Amino acid sequence: MREETTITFLASECGELHGMGECIECTSLKEAFRHYRRFCKRSPQMVPSLEFSLHHADDPLYNEGEYPLATGERGKELLSCVPYYANHPLVQEAVKELEKLEKQQKRQKKPGMER
Repeated sequence: MREETTITFLASECGELHGMGECIECTSLKEAFRHYRRFCKRSPQMVPSLEFSLHHADDPLYNEGEYPLATGERGKELLSCVPYYANHPLVQEAVKELEKLEKQQKRQKKPGMER
């Protein structure tokens, strides 16, 4: 029986050492982004991270590993190191969704409306 490839997301309070601080695995990017933003506000000194993981029984090489998810030049640079990820439709879709979430976040931060 063939298994379909799926993607999950990880929001970590400490991007370098997941064992330090909170680390939450999510099935939706929107939920992971919400946790990531909370970590950025609460613990910016710990350098929070947003990562993804692909899951597929027929592809054990990339199965279950976490990899940073970012947009802009930084995102392109990170993904170019692993063409498998850069070209994967689920990852491309996640990058587009992350861009939308970041734009929404910027729109919500209007001058004078900060808390």
